[in-house]
Amino acid sequence: MNLLKIKVESIKFFWQSVQTRMPFRYGSAKLERCPHLYVVAQIRDEKGAVARGIASDNLPPKWFDKAPEKDYAQELRDQIQVIRWAAEAAQNCEFATPFRLWWQVSHEVHQKAAQAYLPKLLAGFGPSLLERAVNDAAAKLCGLSFFQYLKSNAAGVELEAFDASFKNLNVRDILPTAPRKKIFARHTVGLSDPIRNSEIHGDEKLGDGLPQSLDDVIRFYGVRYFKIKVCNQLEHDIARLENIAAVLDETMPNANYVCTLDGNEQYESFEQVVPLVEQISQRLSLRRMAFSLLFVEQPLARAYALDAARCGELARVAKQFPVIIDEADDALDSFGHALALGYSGTSHKNCKNTFKSVANLARVQQEKAAGRRAILSAEDLTNIGIVALQQDLVALSTLGISHAERNGHHYFRGLSHLSRDKQNEAVAALPQLYTEENNLARLQITNGEIDVAALHQMPGLGTPVWPDLDACRALDQFDAATF
Repeated sequence: MNLLKIKVESIKFFWQSVQTRMPFRYGSAKLERCPHLYVVAQIRDEKGAVARGIASDNLPPKWFDKAPEKDYAQELRDQIQVIRWAAEAAQNCEFATPFRLWWQVSHEVHQKAAQAYLPKLLAGFGPSLLERAVNDAAAKLCGLSFFQYLKSNAAGVELEAFDASFKNLNVRDILPTAPRKKIFARHTVGLSDPIRNSEIHGDEKLGDGLPQSLDDVIRFYGVRYFKIKVCNQLEHDIARLENIAAVLDETMPNANYVCTLDGNEQYESFEQVVPLVEQISQRLSLRRMAFSLLFVEQPLARAYALDAARCGELARVAKQFPVIIDEADDALDSFGHALALGYSGTSHKNCKNTFKSVANLARVQQEKAAGRRAILSAEDLTNIGIVALQQDLVALSTLGISHAERNGHHYFRGLSHLSRDKQNEAVAALPQLYTEENNLARLQITNGEIDVAALHQMPGLGTPVWPDLDACRALDQFDAATF
């Protein structure tokens, strides 16, 4: 297929407030309410054909920027700033391939963010939203699903731009022969989440028809993959892991399960991580969990994670369990540096840019071809339907990732942030993905799996139904100070 060249004609922003059904603790943050932002981009190709694409994401506290001196209002202002920079840069670009457009926007925003002393991870967020909205529109212009769009390289992905060693690689050879049809949901056990239903008392019970405790989640969704948060408090972490392991053993005595650990940047060096992994490896009560543990995610704060002086004990930890980066994957070359230090992988998140993940997938394949262990995981920053969640699932299945952290459907109450009519439209358009129960449309997880096949049977990034943007507010009406 010929390379598509496009120009961004307009970008519009809309937002709504979304409320969690239960608090979600990760690291030092607690999420209970946040803005959910929609980005709509209109593009035109060189022949004059026009299409619109959409993207969306939550604007969360203390993930992109964990500076303790910043309050949430300032974090929101910074997030909106990098998004506006990306929109401005995109609209100033002349005709270019979607990849070249993203490449230019990304570099411009990173440069401005550096001048404003904003984190690199945050700088990537603005370009990622533009990337998604533009790719949605561009794939529609081509009449292709996202997998077909990337596989044919209509987007013009240049792998050698990321690394000279990719010079002879083609995106067609990096992606799988077909997208995955199903993805295992890896359930997050947050730091404040109840482990057993019996632990929930009185007014703490939600009673909203959805599971609240870990044991109920297992019975309700049939999940067998789990992501467990730890907080660098050894005795507390081990006691909690033993409680979780006991629940997993009780609810799945004869079924295999899989776990990952997330350190959420709570450690300053790998010397602090060693006691945790040794306890997990040595305790009889955690033997089955240790056997199931795939990797440890981002234990070190991003400021130290790629510092060789802080990674002296990485090999000792990795001998027990592979270690991957997440928040430290904030630049185009971060994964390469991490591998050189002894890490085994990195994560895909749409908010960290899908084009970059294609390059990271190429690096994973290079490592495996050389006989080394390499991982491209999938983590989820509370994605919710009907845009962010579906676009994330489309990207994961395109990249060939078999399981993904899913927590948006657990911490938010289904599609309750949408009107009843939009919920009905979503269920009608994607009956394998969403189901209706107790007058609520929600994500359908059957035997622990999410059926994503239908998302590849339509042009674009799997969003046949759009939210009612007229019911949302324009970004100009957003006041971070009063949110």
